[in-house]
Amino acid sequence: MILPLLMAVADVAAPPALPAAKTEYSLPFAVRPWAPPTLARFDTAHAADEGQRTTTSTLTAGARVAPDVGVYFRGAFTVHAKETVNTALGNPALVALFSPAVAPRVRVPIFAAVALPLGDGGGDVPDVRARAAMASSVYARQAMDSALFAANYTTFAAGAGLARVANGLTLQVEATVFQLLRSRGGAVDRDTTRTNLTSGAHIGVAFLGFLNVSVEVHYQRWLSTPAPVRQDDSARDQLTVGGGLRATVAIDETTVVRPGIGYFQAVDAPMASAAYRIVQLDLPIVF
Repeated sequence: MILPLLMAVADVAAPPALPAAKTEYSLPFAVRPWAPPTLARFDTAHAADEGQRTTTSTLTAGARVAPDVGVYFRGAFTVHAKETVNTALGNPALVALFSPAVAPRVRVPIFAAVALPLGDGGGDVPDVRARAAMASSVYARQAMDSALFAANYTTFAAGAGLARVANGLTLQVEATVFQLLRSRGGAVDRDTTRTNLTSGAHIGVAFLGFLNVSVEVHYQRWLSTPAPVRQDDSARDQLTVGGGLRATVAIDETTVVRPGIGYFQAVDAPMASAAYRIVQLDLPIVF
């Protein structure tokens, strides 16, 4: 009686074998996935600079609806502490990812999204504390997710990348253009339109059969000249570098959890001048 029971418990406790393709791929922290997954992803960035702390969490959830096509929802929530503790909900975004294979182990991720001006801190008479929390979120997310925090703007985004995964090595690059159109809040945001560019590169290496270590570079640049850049030219662009460690844990034959931790450092002003340090905790659940 005892031996069969112990064998049954061992069978339940033993983790299922990890598919080689899922362990080989190094999932980036801010660069888009190379292929559209069905997933729920909880991602939190903890940013500290001189005199303030910002914790911004994002939720991404959606499904692969065709072999190379996925559709997703993104949302964000921020807690910002300076002289007071401020909170804000970011703009919701709808995202589509099309990533055809163009060669063996090579894909071209093509991205489109719209972010709606429904976040806190918007309008002609905004909540000042919510607006401060939204502003702090931009650099907490390394200026890569600004559309989620532009409360007065409807934002359309389109981008493309190139990704190769082979022999335990992941190489990815991407670039995205964001067109912001003011939908409300003309009394506080004078720019009727803004145009932004983000780009990123990721190198990841698989080892020990279930771990990935990676290095990632993020660059953001305003293609137009919005009010923040007119006030401070150093706000024109922003470069951050960092990396992290990620594990792959199979829950069952179809569900994989890929927890990761990363650290990112600002290279130039204004983030470097303020001594920004960012720790990112990421929990994607892929189905």
